[in-house]
Amino acid sequence: MNEHKYILEPYKGMNTRYRCPGCQHRDKTFSLYIDKETGEHLHESVGRCNRESKCGYHYTPKQYFQDNNISLEAWKPKPYSKPITAAAIKKNVSFIPVDTFKASLKSYDANNFTKYLVDLLGTTEAEKLISKYFIGTSKHWNGATVFWQIDIEGNVRTGKIMLYNPTTGKRIKVPYNHIAWVHKAIKEPEYNLQQCLYGALLFFWR
Repeated sequence: MNEHKYILEPYKGMNTRYRCPGCQHRDKTFSLYIDKETGEHLHESVGRCNRESKCGYHYTPKQYFQDNNISLEAWKPKPYSKPITAAAIKKNVSFIPVDTFKASLKSYDANNFTKYLVDLLGTTEAEKLISKYFIGTSKHWNGATVFWQIDIEGNVRTGKIMLYNPTTGKRIKVPYNHIAWVHKAIKEPEYNLQQCLYGALLFFWR
């Protein structure tokens, strides 16, 4: 993948800076990645917040293509004249049903990742981390874990499902990379995903 096809949008006044989808700071602190040839934005979530020490949000084009299973060769950006406003995102964004989220917060004895945490840290410390980061259990694969993306208002945007080896704590990549998304697994029609920074709710309220 030619990562240099996309660059952070050069500063040409505050109309080239946007509200960060991670920290949602009131000032425009977010730089979007653009196509060097067309000047079009890749996606309103793909960029870097300049509040590096207090936010650190940086979602690269490479991560965006990998997370959405898109090949660079097949990618054709849609015409994009101006960024989507925070108000428009809030109005149109889809959320995972609360019942689906709550149903995942159990069965940790069948969760490979949490079993590894218990073996590594002990039950008490492992339970603190599980509770703090809302680590869930998924039935997508036996032993799978789900890491929820919860925005600063407590809405569940999606969840990343991953499968780990309970002994080594490493992700299982054979015979294929075991990564999936909750919003795709539940097959809700016309789901409008707007990702947020993992741990955004925790960061905002700490």
